[in-house]
Amino acid sequence: MPNESDQPEGQTRGPVVAALGYGEEGIGIVRAASAIARGEGAALDCVTVDTGEAPSPEEGELLAEAQRVARSLGARVESEPSLDLTAGVLAYARRRGASTVVAGSGARKAFRRGFSDRLRAERGELRVVAIAEPRPLGPGARPGARRQAGAGGQYLAAFLIVAVVTVLNFFLADFAGYWAAAIPFLAAISLSALSLESGPVLLAAILSGLAWDLLFIPPRYTLHISRPEDAFMLGLYFLVAVLSGLMTGRLRSSARLLAGREARMSRISSLASALAGARAVESMLSLGVEAIQEALGVEAIVILREGGGGLKQQAESGWEPLDESARDAARSSYEEGKSAGRYTKLRPDSEWHFVPMDSPRGRLGVIGVRAAHDRAWDEGLESLLRTMAATLSIAAARELAE
Repeated sequence: MPNESDQPEGQTRGPVVAALGYGEEGIGIVRAASAIARGEGAALDCVTVDTGEAPSPEEGELLAEAQRVARSLGARVESEPSLDLTAGVLAYARRRGASTVVAGSGARKAFRRGFSDRLRAERGELRVVAIAEPRPLGPGARPGARRQAGAGGQYLAAFLIVAVVTVLNFFLADFAGYWAAAIPFLAAISLSALSLESGPVLLAAILSGLAWDLLFIPPRYTLHISRPEDAFMLGLYFLVAVLSGLMTGRLRSSARLLAGREARMSRISSLASALAGARAVESMLSLGVEAIQEALGVEAIVILREGGGGLKQQAESGWEPLDESARDAARSSYEEGKSAGRYTKLRPDSEWHFVPMDSPRGRLGVIGVRAAHDRAWDEGLESLLRTMAATLSIAAARELAE
């Protein structure tokens, strides 16, 4: 059962926002938010914060399943780019004018509050409803175990980095002095932050500071520091090491997030430019199919409408015979104006995933994509597909009208 924070009585001013992550509680969050929205007569939004970090295949499947449930309940599903989960959820909720956010409680770690606790601390007038995360059924049953194992490898890497630099410092300190040993330690921490997460980087900073004190600062092989200037330097070293490591990691995450956004915008811009130079609908559709296949790593087809209003029997571009389940999914997507087929609750038995081709002149048809069987599908891919479909639809509708 959700635990509600204190909130003055009153109606929801905007949609109820379900904050989705990569955990097992996603579907529970969606269903709880849907129940609250129905009770208050509000719309339902689902938002995932895109920090630039790629999820594991298992986590991607968990998110995709929660998003499929959300769409089946009529929710608006969005992605919010932000380096901070709490800031991203709050920015989206406030932009949409929401007054209720439903989120997972999040794991509490030492000296760190859970996700819902951080939301409550910064919520302002927002009401926060926390959904407890389900317990794993047994050892190794948690789908996110791969990421946890990867985190263990990062901590081991941090320990090994400090060990190697410590050995090298024995040779450096013999002719350059024990203060010089701090420089390789700082360099190693800054460089490790380019590939390690903040936790392992913090561990490396602590271990390197202890190694410098224990093995190099007189009296050696003790943690005692006899000179005040050495104590000052050690404290300054800890501060600089931690800040440089964390700032380098934040810059790396920011660069990755911006690179992903830039790549998506570049693909959309390239498609729009190519379509502007095409003068025949057939050429436009062919360019659109090629661009979608390259951008998403999938097979793609376009099926246009007939003069009578239904879909044609054959695809215009990227054609191959479709089975009955794929045709049903294509018709459902065209008739209902939303995604259908694989990765959705609407005709999920189809191998193909379809999105409608909407334009200012009406719905032109559908675009279908088929990914590898083990391919996860997240909101970022869905958003890119829909944007490219809209770009192609507008260009094709303009040409058809001339």
